[in-house]
Amino acid sequence: MTTPTLILHGSNDERVPIGQPLELFRALKDRGKTVELVFYPREGHGLTEYYHLRDRLERIHEWVTRYTLGGAGKKTTSP
Repeated sequence: MTTPTLILHGSNDERVPIGQPLELFRALKDRGKTVELVFYPREGHGLTEYYHLRDRLERIHEWVTRYTLGGAGKKTTSP
């Protein structure tokens, strides 16, 4: 696996046990791959809280910008 990987996971997900994203993250990290893992507290398999949804969209946008468009991927803040 060579593609930079962003793992976004709800900490209360009952469909995908919390150990699975941790195992994937650790396996990729141990092999020197580009990987980031983010847990969203109180969230299940799908995100529902406004700020978590917003954060997810911002992270995805930054990740795609950084690794496909070659941008800086800097986090922007709104006024």
